[in-house]
Amino acid sequence: MAPTIKEFYKNSHIFITGGTGFVGIAILEKFLRDVPFERIYLLLRPKKGMSVEDRLKQVLDNKIIKALNLDESETAKKFVVVSGDIEQDNLGISDEQRQLIQSNVTVVIHSAASLDFGGSMKETGRANLLGTRRVLNLCAGMKHLKAMVHVSSAYANANRKFAEEIIYPAPGDAEKVIHMIEEVSEEELVKNAAELLGSHVNMYTFTKALAEHEVAKANSHHPTAIIRPSMIVGAWREPVPGWTISRNGPQGVFSWAPPMGWCAACPWIKS
Repeated sequence: MAPTIKEFYKNSHIFITGGTGFVGIAILEKFLRDVPFERIYLLLRPKKGMSVEDRLKQVLDNKIIKALNLDESETAKKFVVVSGDIEQDNLGISDEQRQLIQSNVTVVIHSAASLDFGGSMKETGRANLLGTRRVLNLCAGMKHLKAMVHVSSAYANANRKFAEEIIYPAPGDAEKVIHMIEEVSEEELVKNAAELLGSHVNMYTFTKALAEHEVAKANSHHPTAIIRPSMIVGAWREPVPGWTISRNGPQGVFSWAPPMGWCAACPWIKS
């Protein structure tokens, strides 16, 4: 009989990327509220004027996590802050932390990505394609890995009218794309975008599709899973109805509540 979710995660050491994003915060809250685990290794990028420790505190200060009323000092002990960046070689992780992660981690959840449909083609490619490859390279050295979960997107197949739960043929040659990302200027990439992207409308959907093939290839070495969320909006029931930290897409419309108007009929929308 297959284990329950709680049985599967009991005593697990989990490496998470994208933990400061909308989906990432929801994942962390769910683990802290309802799923037993031993430790979470959280990849965080230092920001100007803010250390990775400060960023962890900012995550744990999010109101849905604060609402759990957990002991703050005990909760912080359950996290290992990993200073790094998916856009850097080897994820920018120190040799010491890499060894720690590869010796202990049992589950990887890769949620980090560039979500800007109109952003820099080079940055989008580095984050979504190269970033996924770098996470998989880290996974290759993990001694006790039980599952690598890749958060893809339904829009990886935006060039199709219908998408089944299969991996469709790659829209391009990943090695060629990576070479262009690393060697060709942004101006040249933009100039040749139509030729590079083919039937895809932007670099986001194109690189998310290519990243799925990176994950599929790794499945011969360790268990991998791909999930394809579509448009992500405010929470339905958990952790709080209507909860969101994003103003992207329709959420920006939903969260705009004038004194009078149709939005006033949406009391479940909460920021």
